Amino acid sequence: MDQSVTASPDPVALFKQQSAERAVEYIQSGMIVGLGTGTTAIFALARIAQLQRQGNLQNILGVPTSKHAAADAASFGIPLTTL
Repeated sequence: MDQSVTASPDPVALFKQQSAERAVEYIQSGMIVGLGTGTTAIFALARIAQLQRQGNLQNILGVPTSKHAAADAASFGIPLTTL
């Protein structure tokens, strides 16, 4: 058996990523955004960070739902605030 063959990507993870990236399309510069916790939220944070680096999203503030969400957002360089 050829050991170089890799399994296809997890369809659930792919769906979560697509869902998160679609949701991020609704975010506009200057918004305050609630940031959740979990695997889907990580995909959203990554996309927000990417758009910020590209200059397509500016002045975004995140409100984390937990300490874990705050740590994840900070690791992506997303500025945080509180309610």
